[in-house]
Amino acid sequence: MLDGITIYNPYHLGGLFSTFNTDAIKEADFHAGGFPARYGGRMGSILNVINREGNTEEFQGKVNISLLSAKGLIEGPIKWNGMKGSYMLAGRRTYFDVVANTLIKASGGSGKVPYYFYDFQGKVNLDINEKHRLTYSQFYGDDVLSIKGDGSSSFSENNDESGTNRDKSLFDWRWGNHTNSLTWRWIKGSNLILKTFAAQSRFRFNIDLDNESWSTNIEDGDSTQSYSGLFFDTFDNILDRTLETELTWIASDHHTISSGGQFKSINFDLGMEYTSANIDTSIHVKPLEMKSRAYESAFYIQDKWTINDRLSTQFGLRLSHYSLHGNINTEPRLGLKYFIKPNLAVKFNWGRYYQYLTIANPRDESLRFIDIWMGTPEDQKAPYSDHTIAGLEYITPDNIIFRLEGYYKSFDNMITLKQGSSFKIDGNIQYNPFNEFYKTDAHAYGLEFLVKKNSGKYGGWIGYTWAQTKWFTEIDGWFRPNFDKEHTLNMVGYWQRTERTKISSSLTFSSGLPFTPIQGSIPGWTHYQDYGNDNFYSWGEYLVGEKNSQRYPSYLRLDLGITQKTKSKMFGEGERYIQVLNLTNHLNHLFWIYRTNSNEKSANYGRVQRKGFPMFPLMATFGLSFDI
Repeated sequence: MLDGITIYNPYHLGGLFSTFNTDAIKEADFHAGGFPARYGGRMGSILNVINREGNTEEFQGKVNISLLSAKGLIEGPIKWNGMKGSYMLAGRRTYFDVVANTLIKASGGSGKVPYYFYDFQGKVNLDINEKHRLTYSQFYGDDVLSIKGDGSSSFSENNDESGTNRDKSLFDWRWGNHTNSLTWRWIKGSNLILKTFAAQSRFRFNIDLDNESWSTNIEDGDSTQSYSGLFFDTFDNILDRTLETELTWIASDHHTISSGGQFKSINFDLGMEYTSANIDTSIHVKPLEMKSRAYESAFYIQDKWTINDRLSTQFGLRLSHYSLHGNINTEPRLGLKYFIKPNLAVKFNWGRYYQYLTIANPRDESLRFIDIWMGTPEDQKAPYSDHTIAGLEYITPDNIIFRLEGYYKSFDNMITLKQGSSFKIDGNIQYNPFNEFYKTDAHAYGLEFLVKKNSGKYGGWIGYTWAQTKWFTEIDGWFRPNFDKEHTLNMVGYWQRTERTKISSSLTFSSGLPFTPIQGSIPGWTHYQDYGNDNFYSWGEYLVGEKNSQRYPSYLRLDLGITQKTKSKMFGEGERYIQVLNLTNHLNHLFWIYRTNSNEKSANYGRVQRKGFPMFPLMATFGLSFDI
């Protein structure tokens, strides 16, 4: 979430870049599980990113320019008609496409980098008086992948003695988020606060694929013409309108009770259209469009009470309703924290969590650019999860934090989309839309350890997680999902070498992700007749092993950065920096590429071979940021 607004696709380029501009962020409220009753509609975790509110005293700004992107931020006070407030505006755009295309052109090449993304976000606060405040928040961002013609022109022609060929092609894929929200805060009294929140969140993706080819053949003064065309369009749009209200009563310095209601209307619009044509015939799949609307409503009450110096509690109860099911679901929540010593505490969280929206993505995808969201169908039970989390937290006299947590989560009534093409063209048109599912259950448990130091000349943190995650479907039985990581180690550190120079590094190591191995292939031939002539074409089918029974090689990435404060007459005060990504150039596999050896002279003839498709190699960038 961003300022409480649901973000349905929270990443750029399949997760390689964050959706959120870090310069515009004030704080992030993260709950790995066991989150309080005011949050609903999720059964995994919560990340609520809060934007900066803007400088109320003076205008200021910041610009950051590097080899990969440029971003900027401005903020300042608002004084209007006796009211005061502040604003913040931030934006960024990647331009590695511009840099790469310039270098390619300068070297005489003809290819192009077809991808970039941009986003901007803003926030305005206006204090009407001492008791009333209005806050407006907005985010807009898009990823664009566009390929036209041969990369330089929409047409390419080849003239020779036999005739003329012309090709025209277009591939245009855009996806992104657009959010708006308005919050009214009313301080009713010294101990009573009312907040009302209205928001709209839109996520969309659209793929437009057009390919046309014309040819003219000339023989002995006669000419023949041929034409082929392929047109494919698909889209997915989600429109989420949300209204929330919350009343908070501060009964005392140690006791706070809050209660509220939430209503959400979600429209889903998923569609596709396909046309294949030649000079004689045309096959057209009529537009397949699935529109649906679902409503979620909820009421909750939450009691946060510090009973004494040692024990604090947080009780909560949430009642939720989903329009396609009709029944009301009960979601109790409980949180306890007990101080054994002033610097040593034990924590416990338990709760039940319902989620009425689901992702209909292919199960085995290795790189996810977008999420295809849909509401839980009427004939499926509502998915829910039970969380149990317990842990210890210790803070040393010099403010080093040690934390150990164990967790167990069960998941019931999840659904998994059955695999298969969305439609088939085999003489007759056969539709197989997103309405067939496997019932899926799951459980996850593990241990997490964290040590963190945030002050002094040296600082950073080390986190380690041991996790066990398994899913169950009627066709595969129990298996590890393709995002399962048994071991994960994260290390982040910094060294304030001088007053002006800071060196930072981060190391990530994790177990390889599971995948289903391919053990061999079956060749075959298919016979068909064309104008009375017998023809054959070859095909092959892979033999697969047990579901997700093997893992990719382990993941390792070491990044290094050096930041130095600088001052110049042109730019003023700022920072210059150098960043090196994947310093060890470790080969991290994104997925396998398979091929059957067709070299008859090879000893491996007919065998399936594979090669890893790598993630980013060793990369370096530098940049400059300065205040305005």
